[in-house]
Amino acid sequence: MMQTIKTPVTKSHLTQLRRRSTKQWGHFNLIKIDLLFIGLCVAVVIYLLIKEPLLITILGCASVVFISLWHLIKAVPILEKYLGAKIRFWHIASLIIAVTALLNTFAAPAQAIFSAD
Repeated sequence: MMQTIKTPVTKSHLTQLRRRSTKQWGHFNLIKIDLLFIGLCVAVVIYLLIKEPLLITILGCASVVFISLWHLIKAVPILEKYLGAKIRFWHIASLIIAVTALLNTFAAPAQAIFSAD
């Protein structure tokens, strides 16, 4: 007598990701007032985008910087574990200074070509 063994059916990565993302929204417990507030915030941002685009640009750039810092703070413990060494503030600061100096050298030739002098 032959025995059949059923292998478990695994769902695709996309399906698992969709389920995970919908579960994440479930723990917010949004009510009607929250949706009204979110809609009001979106309307204010659209109004300011039309009336004061420079303000929105500055706020957008600042939010990108702070989100980058948040991701950097979250990544440091992972890097420390991977590298097996302690990462200090000066390591990150010197890396930021080096990248800034490198990118500034790429912009310098363009400034020399297109200068008004």
